[in-house]
Amino acid sequence: MAEHLDVTQATLQQTGTVEAAALIAQQTLLVGLAIAAQDAAAEAAKQAAAFLASKTQLLALIGGSKQAMQTDLSRKLLLKLPNPELVAMDGQPLTAEMRSLACKSAKEAKSKNGKVQRVGKKTEEYDPYAKLCWGCGELGVVATCTTPLCGYLLCLMKQDESLACIEDSREIEGRPFKCPICISKTKGMAMYYNVRNYILAMRVSHPPPPPLAVIHLTWEVHGAAVPILIEALKEEFRRHHRPLLIEHLPMTMTSWDSEEADEMRSHLLDFFSQHPEGKVLLVIHTHADSATGQLCNSWNHNETIALYNTIEEVLTFYLGQEVVDTLQMRSALRGLLLLACGAAVGTNHIGSMKCVVQKNIFDWVLAFSADRLNPGEIMAQIRAALTDIFVKGEDPWVAIVNNSTASKTVLSHTPIVYIDKDSEQQARCLQLVLSAIPGHPWGFIPLCGVPLCPARRGDVHGSASKHLPIPGDFHGRLRLKCRVCNFGIWIKRPDWIIATRLRSYFFSMPWPLTEEQLDEAMGRNCTWKLIAQEANSTSSKGKKWELEY
Repeated sequence: MAEHLDVTQATLQQTGTVEAAALIAQQTLLVGLAIAAQDAAAEAAKQAAAFLASKTQLLALIGGSKQAMQTDLSRKLLLKLPNPELVAMDGQPLTAEMRSLACKSAKEAKSKNGKVQRVGKKTEEYDPYAKLCWGCGELGVVATCTTPLCGYLLCLMKQDESLACIEDSREIEGRPFKCPICISKTKGMAMYYNVRNYILAMRVSHPPPPPLAVIHLTWEVHGAAVPILIEALKEEFRRHHRPLLIEHLPMTMTSWDSEEADEMRSHLLDFFSQHPEGKVLLVIHTHADSATGQLCNSWNHNETIALYNTIEEVLTFYLGQEVVDTLQMRSALRGLLLLACGAAVGTNHIGSMKCVVQKNIFDWVLAFSADRLNPGEIMAQIRAALTDIFVKGEDPWVAIVNNSTASKTVLSHTPIVYIDKDSEQQARCLQLVLSAIPGHPWGFIPLCGVPLCPARRGDVHGSASKHLPIPGDFHGRLRLKCRVCNFGIWIKRPDWIIATRLRSYFFSMPWPLTEEQLDEAMGRNCTWKLIAQEANSTSSKGKKWELEY
């Protein structure tokens, strides 16, 4: 800067003109801007270095090094770390005034531009009049069993006659038709026609499902979890030639008031009027606010803050009040699958979730209580459960329990929360968990019951007795032991923790739990006693411990 001023002063002495003075001022301004840019770049570099240093400390811990790895490799690794699927977010409430203002602006922009980005929507209909053989599972001309309460359908004619389950349709003419199952149960009656396709094994296929409407609402999610579910349902309804309506609406500040939303509502109302027996499945795939548990469904004007509403408000905004009112009056099965993190069914939002069932908008709700939810980890079993419910007509709770406990995949990732009505028509909420020893007995992460003990989560381990007082009563009695203070306690399984039938280590319980229930399940309402080392313990397997009663 000083050298530049010397040069400009010499120029002024030589010329002594106004033009030289202007040139000096211009050069001085350019130099000042350059210096300011250098300072800003230095500050940005300093902030970037601080950010990288904070992040690479984690890499140093992972790699076992005591120094941060300030390398290009570490920077590339940080950039490639994937975002979690469904995590709780911090946001603010989305009000009706905000929605109205955004929709007004969107409509003004549409009138000026004449174009608007269309919302994805897909509708599929199938012929509802085709008959499906219950023996081979294919379409054809069928004979119906005349036995009361049976109604078994068996094909006798197809395009290729050699493929029909009844070999010769003339053999059943002139007499009431009975299926092979009913003939085998009738004393003194023999088969009077020949069958093929393994029908004598008495394989009973499920009857064709009633029509189904699938509604899919999404906000800021990715992955193929829900499309895979929809493809599975499409294949089942294609095979049965039954009506299937699929509607997809991304949730935004303005999509609730768009032409696409109006078309979706019109399609749903037409479906309801044409198919009174038609079932409904609503899938909401979004994030939940970490504090309130309400469902995020839009961004603010500059897309920096997530905006959220309760589940009831989301239904009213995007489905529309007329669709919600129609759902309340329907007697056919209505289910809601919520793919969001566990805050959505936490204590702050579970009341709104139960209201959806209590107000008879849906018969049941299926959700998940893990802090982090990855739908890809669970959709294989959940897809099978939903297929059993909407295609095979199984009881929702039975189908969910049977499929989610067939392996430990789902419940080792997240507990399942299920809401329906009890025998008194009051909304009830259940949680299905996996009891994993030692760190997750009865689905809990136990805490030490000794006051002032510095134990952390995971320091209290559970162990089960090898001798079962009741055969098959797994985890009926557990011992909890703190690895920090060496205190512990034996706990009998509370009556409200119920073992699932025919499935070991899977349990159901009320949700959410009260503080009294948590104290009972984790032994916090009892006195923990010191676990002492046996005096003559010389076992090579380590220390032996027993409770001092």
